[in-house]
Amino acid sequence: MSTINKTQTNFSENSYLYNASNQINSSNKFATQLDSTSNVNNTNTQNVLASLSTDYSSNSNIKPTDISFDDYKKLTYDALETIFKGDSEKIGTASELLGTAKLTNDDILNKIYFDNKSESIKNNTSDKYFQTLGMIAIMNFKIDENNDAFLPNDPTSLANIGQSNKNTTTSQESLFTIKNKLFSDFDKFKDYYENSKDNWTSNVDMNEIFKNMDEIKTLYNQKVEENNAILNSYTRNTKEQIFWNKQELLWQELDIYLI
Repeated sequence: MSTINKTQTNFSENSYLYNASNQINSSNKFATQLDSTSNVNNTNTQNVLASLSTDYSSNSNIKPTDISFDDYKKLTYDALETIFKGDSEKIGTASELLGTAKLTNDDILNKIYFDNKSESIKNNTSDKYFQTLGMIAIMNFKIDENNDAFLPNDPTSLANIGQSNKNTTTSQESLFTIKNKLFSDFDKFKDYYENSKDNWTSNVDMNEIFKNMDEIKTLYNQKVEENNAILNSYTRNTKEQIFWNKQELLWQELDIYLI
């Protein structure tokens, strides 16, 4: 009996030692994986920060609205944490701006939303364009108590877009929508509201919503025309410069020939 008990005891001891050793090895392996992931994330963050036009992290007084649209396009949520040194209030505000900078697949449209969001933050006023996104989300998503919908007047919704790109730059999947679909949804929403307006609260000024949707589309078309005009002017001037350069070379060759 004592032999059996001793054998069982030895087996238990050996099993404990094996399990303890295996747990230690597993823990060490997991810690190594975490360190590796952390190192990759840190490297990605440093690469993002190095690509910016300004060393924002060196300025302790920097505000979210001090960062340019072009730099927000490059930023990630992790990079914001580094720039604002863990200041949750600033990071939250910057995440909203990051969300607008990566809202759709169209930079012109994104900048319209970004500029409006930036001005609303500076002036401490409501972001009238943001409500248009909320209306589209209400139309496109089934709203119930278990659904974290993209709701109007909820600034955390834009922040969530920014946080969706925690370690990397924008991917198609992380966008709120694409430009063509958003404009199409603007048109669809008017019919949607007419068919469901009895269910809406009177606190929402739909005339203002419709006005802002039309204003965004008009402003977008104006920006596109301005950009095209600038591009055409540059192209025309470049062609003219090339032409006159060739003419000058031709006259120089003729002068040499005549001499």
